[in-house]
Amino acid sequence: MSTIAPFARSEFDRRLDRARREMRRARLDALLVTAIPVFRYFTGYHPIIGESPTRPWFFILPLEAEPLAIIPAMGADDMRQASWLRNIVTWPSPRPDDEGVGLLAATLAALPARFGRVGAEIGPETRLAMPVADFDALRAATPGLDFVDGGAILRAVTAILSPAELARMRHAAASVDRAFRDLPDRFRHGVTEAELHRDFQAAILRNGADYVRYLAIGSGPGGYGSICRGPVDRAIDAGDVLALDSGSVVDGYFCDFDRNFAIGPPDDGVKRAYATLHRAVDAGIATARPGATAAAVWTAMAGVLDEAGAEAGSIGRMGHGLGMTLTAPPSIHSADQTVLAAGVALAIEPGLFYTARDGGRRLMVHEENIVLTESGNALITRRAPGEIRVIA
Repeated sequence: MSTIAPFARSEFDRRLDRARREMRRARLDALLVTAIPVFRYFTGYHPIIGESPTRPWFFILPLEAEPLAIIPAMGADDMRQASWLRNIVTWPSPRPDDEGVGLLAATLAALPARFGRVGAEIGPETRLAMPVADFDALRAATPGLDFVDGGAILRAVTAILSPAELARMRHAAASVDRAFRDLPDRFRHGVTEAELHRDFQAAILRNGADYVRYLAIGSGPGGYGSICRGPVDRAIDAGDVLALDSGSVVDGYFCDFDRNFAIGPPDDGVKRAYATLHRAVDAGIATARPGATAAAVWTAMAGVLDEAGAEAGSIGRMGHGLGMTLTAPPSIHSADQTVLAAGVALAIEPGLFYTARDGGRRLMVHEENIVLTESGNALITRRAPGEIRVIA
């Protein structure tokens, strides 16, 4: 794990205050959190055993009462040591006939009720980390409460990153950047994607990341066909183009960016594709400022691709938000009219198709991470060079 300084208690107080302001606007009496990243966001505690679907973890933020966690008993001692939260209620999990549902229902029913509404993770880009049958049982046990989508509140609260949160993202990005910079010296002709994939993950961890949650790889003669898959048992050698796309984590916060490499001298088609994408990223970064929309960032990059006569990659968007999850709202898409604000982190990610030397259709994607500032934006990643890096 990283040695970065822990969050101050004031950081959590600000998060709770922001959430409660949004809850008042949405007329909610409470917010029910089940997803581990959001549980960690509010409590400061990362329940590693939360990776298991056997034992759910719950955090309740009431509008007019003290917040509390309802957790498996096995985690209580660790959480009391690691979290600012002292109001912790437990049950002896696993207990399949009632995995915290009874405690949840009793707790929610006893809260001060002004609106009769509870926000939960039941909408787009959220995850309800409890069985649907248990959620149905919770609703049946609390007939006076209306469970509604709390995703908009969570997005509003978590989208604006503090300096301490950004420090974690920069630390994650630096661990991956160093692995990318060292890759040409470590590369062996004939190495398989599977071997390189394992070695690259190990390098990121040695460089200081806590986890490598996502690592996509693509390679092929004159280019690759996908950058959203895992490794195959294919040897990488002269004439190939290689891409790695890493979503690595430090203290709960992600970076997400890729780099492209030519194995031996690239042909003109590869060079043109890379140069076009580099210009598109520049256009996206230049447009991403407070007050601009996500759609405007997309339009700026699409304009560069159109001018170059390039066919945009069919991934549905050209970037996304970033923070406690690999991808977060907004989408850099022509239809997303989200107005960007200072403190929002974005992955700027255009892609295009081009024709390789053998006549086949290839894909290339380029991605950088930025954060919006009051005066514009700043890179989180170290900007890639203007020409594709060649591994001799």
